[in-house]
Amino acid sequence: MQAQIVLEQNDWVIRLPKNLISQKALENLLNLIESNSLFNSEQAIVLSATDWDSFIATLENPPPPNAALKAALKDYQDSGLK
Repeated sequence: MQAQIVLEQNDWVIRLPKNLISQKALENLLNLIESNSLFNSEQAIVLSATDWDSFIATLENPPPPNAALKAALKDYQDSGLK
């Protein structure tokens, strides 16, 4: 079974093989889905095993913010938007 994230009847469904993901990574994944407008249309995302492993590794151990991300955060904070 491949890992899948699918929008079904206005709800996101995550299909995972058993014991594939840690609780921390799953929480990060759910937060990412809820906060990302990329997932606002009906679509499915299917990852190869290699891509899934890379994706989960990044969720479990995110890299430190780079200069571009820090600048974007500062711009957002300075904009007064919430």
